[in-house]
Amino acid sequence: MRTPLLVAVLAASACTHHQNIVSAHELVGEEVEVELYGRPPIEAVGVHGRLPGTTDYVAKNGEVIDGNSVIRVTDTRHARGAVEGLGLGALIGGGAGAVLGLASGDDDECESDHGCWFELSAGEKAVLLGFVFGVLGGGIGLVVGAVKGSTIVYESQSSQMSVRVGGDGGSLVTVRW
Repeated sequence: MRTPLLVAVLAASACTHHQNIVSAHELVGEEVEVELYGRPPIEAVGVHGRLPGTTDYVAKNGEVIDGNSVIRVTDTRHARGAVEGLGLGALIGGGAGAVLGLASGDDDECESDHGCWFELSAGEKAVLLGFVFGVLGGGIGLVVGAVKGSTIVYESQSSQMSVRVGGDGGSLVTVRW
């Protein structure tokens, strides 16, 4: 029971990255979710701020949000999620396949009278199963990553403590001090 739960936790939180909000200048033109003190999250688009190197946000209703009043900005990128999912899936699948191949290899000589026309050593099975499971894992990771996306959370340094269990960003547990 613990193994499927661990896999689910890793899959749900593997592609969430945290950065300081001062690097949010790269969000100009991006659709993001903006969080302010005492207000629910707002869908907005990043625009160049009034000061050089800053980012302000324009909400869907036309409201201009000063970047200095924002405590958290969440940006989800599906193409990046697909690439990360492909890599993680291929790594996990390839590793599992290699372990299974090593565990089921036939390193002793075939002494059967029934014909030993196809026999692989443990190393050969590890490479073969590692490749097959790596391709399968990469394909599954590609689809899951494209659907979920890679979430980048830009947080203000003024928010000293952040505790979140669950949530729309995909993190199951986030603790920051």
